[in-house]
This record gives sequence, structure tokens and C-alpha cells, in this order.
Amino acid sequence: MATRTQLQAAIEFVRENDVLVVTKIDRLARSISDLLAIIQRLEHKKVGMRILNLGMDTQTPTGKLMLTVLGGIAQFEREIMLERQREGVAKAKATGKYKGRSLLH
Repeated sequence: MATRTQLQAAIEFVRENDVLVVTKIDRLARSISDLLAIIQRLEHKKVGMRILNLGMDTQTPTGKLMLTVLGGIAQFEREIMLERQREGVAKAKATGKYKGRSLLH
């Protein structure tokens, strides 16, 4: 997985009582474990987070709960999508129609 240098720089830059603002949860984290690790780092620094498209603020107990639930749902959806993709590739290979990455373009 690629290093997300700009995200790491942003997390290192924020200071106590700052609020990290992101547009969408899927732009912030790649998995629920990634999301929880980011939240933990921010909480350790006493930094809040707002997710604009959800109107969510992690500085409230309800916001923390909703973020965890939605993060789990987002990871589930991604895993289902990847499973379907693998099934499609396997089917294409079985019928001799799979040509590698060229199918994606």
C-alpha cells in the first residue's frame, strides 16, 4: 500500500484543540482499522475531526459512534465490491476474455 505522505503530514501538523476537516470518510481511511488508527492518533493529540458530507463531528459521543458504524459499513461495501470484482475476473479468465488491466481502460 502506498504511503500517504500528505495525510501523515496533516496529522503531524495539527495541534491540541485543532479540528481536522475532511470531505468524505472514504478519502480519509482505507479500512475500518485504518480509520480507527487515525482517530486514535488525533484523540491522543486532542484534535477533533469533522466529516463534511456527513455533517459529523468526532468531538461528540454521537459523532464518534456514528463514525465507527459508518466506517464499518464502508469497509463492508468495499469488501463486497472487491469480491464481485474477483468473481468477474475469474469468470472472464474461464471464458478466455480476460486480458489483464486492458479491460479496465
